[in-house]
Amino acid sequence: MNAMLVEIFENYYHHSLANFMEAMTDRELIFRASSLYEILHDEDEVNYALNKAMRVCNNCGLPIQEHFKAIYTAHCAEHSIELDWKLSKLAYVLSIVNGNPENPIVGKMQTELIKRLF
Repeated sequence: MNAMLVEIFENYYHHSLANFMEAMTDRELIFRASSLYEILHDEDEVNYALNKAMRVCNNCGLPIQEHFKAIYTAHCAEHSIELDWKLSKLAYVLSIVNGNPENPIVGKMQTELIKRLF
């Protein structure tokens, strides 16, 4: 009987702790990838920029789950569900910087970052 109570407690405790930790991480995910369409213009460019930003985080040893979280948005009128991403500030800026450099906003941001570094 005691072993059963300990097992139930441990399962509940670990589940609650994991939920709490996820909620703390989600507090930093304040941007949406869908807002990148205002800057990057089309789905292919946004997906390319997000992919590159994820690779940058991965190559730098930054945990992807702390900067990117897949979410789904339902559109009742269209009977569809779309993938979106919640992003940290770092992920949002990396996505813009890694957009198509032919985009004037992306090019300006890349140039401004280099000017500030040197």
